[in-house]
Amino acid sequence: MKDFTSIEKKLKNLNDEIENFAKSLKFQIVVQEFTFSKLTEDLITEQIKKIDFQGIYFLEIHKGSEISDFENWRQNFEKKWKKDIVKKSPLISPKRLKNNSKFIDFNTVEWLPFYIGKSQNIKKRIKEHLYSLSIESSTSALKLNHRINLHEEIFRLSIVKIDTKHYDLVMHKVEQVLRDKYNPIIGKQ
Repeated sequence: MKDFTSIEKKLKNLNDEIENFAKSLKFQIVVQEFTFSKLTEDLITEQIKKIDFQGIYFLEIHKGSEISDFENWRQNFEKKWKKDIVKKSPLISPKRLKNNSKFIDFNTVEWLPFYIGKSQNIKKRIKEHLYSLSIESSTSALKLNHRINLHEEIFRLSIVKIDTKHYDLVMHKVEQVLRDKYNPIIGKQ
């Protein structure tokens, strides 16, 4: 029987390096603000057309000014999210919502973490989340264009390019670390 102690040690060191790398990443805002009622598919396409690479994307939702505390915002958002019936779409994460209620000062923050994802083709994946998939599509995505109750909400989109030949080995951990750091309210992990 072979001893994997040496390999385990190298994997632990690699895992630690990837985690530290992920914690140091800074998102670059690509689309400052958009709503589905004011910004058309063509304008979104124009703004994201240069994102032709792999990496991580981060959607945030503006908290708005009409609700002054997180609990009321959460209840209002959950009603809107659940009212629209969209197949194969990520769910609200109760754990992350709870974490946000503890760690975010709702009075001072403008943007709430909405969704984090990874893709080898960020542009294509963002299009799927925003508008290119039908409501019946079997591909799991946010499908925000079909969520009529969220069309007045303001979103922003940020990205981080991660150029790696070892996407399958690295990106799951990077995405996990960023989810733990930002606590997006939508997503299964």
